[in-house]
Amino acid sequence: MPFTNLSDDERSSVCEGIMDEVHRSVSQIKNLKVISCLSSDQYKDTKKSIRQIGDELQVANILKDRVLKTGNQL
Repeated sequence: MPFTNLSDDERSSVCEGIMDEVHRSVSQIKNLKVISCLSSDQYKDTKKSIRQIGDELQVANILKDRVLKTGNQL
């Protein structure tokens, strides 16, 4: 799932960069099916439940997280 940016600034490049790196790393795990970002991005601002999203994507688990940048800290 797209990570939620909790930072005050509107720039989400840090959040997207972290999400891309996590996705790339997880995709390298053998025997783990990872949905493309293109497929999961459609749920960025959805009101659907995690269960509904999992059913639609046909996955058993969903990684969801938030990123908060305050000054120089993440």
